[in-house]
Amino acid sequence: MKVQPYLRGILFGFITALITTSVAIGIYYGVSSSEDEGYKLLPPFEWDFSSMKTLSLQMNERSEHIIALTTETSIVGANWGSTLIPYFNYSVFSIHSWYIAENDKQILQMMDYLDNTTEYETYHIMNDSVLDPLYHALTTELEAVQSQTDVSENYWIEINETRKPGVFSFEIKQIYRDGSMFWIETYDNTIFIRLVRFTEYIGTPTSWGIRLENSEEFEDGRDKYDYFYKGEILELFPIYTEAINEFLEQFY
Repeated sequence: MKVQPYLRGILFGFITALITTSVAIGIYYGVSSSEDEGYKLLPPFEWDFSSMKTLSLQMNERSEHIIALTTETSIVGANWGSTLIPYFNYSVFSIHSWYIAENDKQILQMMDYLDNTTEYETYHIMNDSVLDPLYHALTTELEAVQSQTDVSENYWIEINETRKPGVFSFEIKQIYRDGSMFWIETYDNTIFIRLVRFTEYIGTPTSWGIRLENSEEFEDGRDKYDYFYKGEILELFPIYTEAINEFLEQFY
């Protein structure tokens, strides 16, 4: 059975601009809100980076606490720019889902090139369990990461060496209700995984955002990270890609 659209509205040019800014300056502040719109976070989880298998198992076990997800595919451009390109079925190039605390709803928005002339986007209300196959597929991919290396001291140098114009990239964010965000990027067969801590989550009917922890800590104009790892993958997320394509069948 196809899932029917929830509403149509103007949004994701705005939120994508914020996320793009985060890449440029290393910090992302979400939508401003009043105190009433805040979402109470769980106590911080402890994450074990001793191996990618251990970490992926933790991510899988805690997937019920994921409150927002972003997946995008793009081609790297010059000067830290990039161009979103269709990679999944139905010309889809990005998937966004987030939780609205005020009415206990999970929102889904997908972007594609089937009707890219309109400034309006389609949203869906759904049960958050619909996303479970994506979470499990991603952690299966992470289990296979090889040559895990801690690059928290020189991560921008490491990324600059692999993030070359013309390279295809996956960018994935998973936001947990304890204040953890995993930010995953691939460039060819190299994968970067960083853990970002935040102190506030905001979810509205048309957007989500977070406020970073210790956002005043910068190095060369960019955020400093305590957990930033690099590894190698043999294939570019075939299991995750298949899971997304099967997921899309519910909506197209």
